[in-house]
Amino acid sequence: AFLTVDKMITPIENAEDLARQKEIAYGTLSGGSTMTFFRDSKIKTYQKMWDYMEYKKPSVFVKNYDEGVKRVKKGNYAFLMESTMLDYVVQRDCNLTQIGGLLDSKGYGIATPKGSKWRDPLSLAILELQEKGTIQMLYNKW
Repeated sequence: AFLTVDKMITPIENAEDLARQKEIAYGTLSGGSTMTFFRDSKIKTYQKMWDYMEYKKPSVFVKNYDEGVKRVKKGNYAFLMESTMLDYVVQRDCNLTQIGGLLDSKGYGIATPKGSKWRDPLSLAILELQEKGTIQMLYNKW
C-alpha cells in the first residue's frame, strides 16, 4: 500500500497503475524494509518499480517518515511504506489516503532462548488475547 494526497487526479488504484504512469514520483524510506522488499523482489512489477526508484533523480528515497509525508502533501509523490505506519498516518490526517492493498505481508514475533520456559506461556497468552479481541481493540485504540 502507499500514501497519497486525497485529492489525487490520476486514477491509480494499485502498484501496477503506479508503475505504468510517469506523472507521480514514488519512493520509500531509504534503507527500510520496504526499500529492501522492492530491491529483492522477483515480481516483474516490483522489479520495474525498483529500477525506477533506484535511478530517479532527484532521489525518491526519504530519510524518515515525516519527510515522506511532507513530499506527499506537496503533491505528485506517492510514499510506499509499512502498513502499520501507513494506517497510523492516514487515521490522523484526513488529507491523506491509502491506495491499494498490502504488497506483502509480514508478522511479528517474540523470540525466546531455545528451550525457554516462557515460550509456551507467551504463545498461549498471545492466542488468548487474539481470541478475546484484545489485540484488535489495542490496534484500534492506537
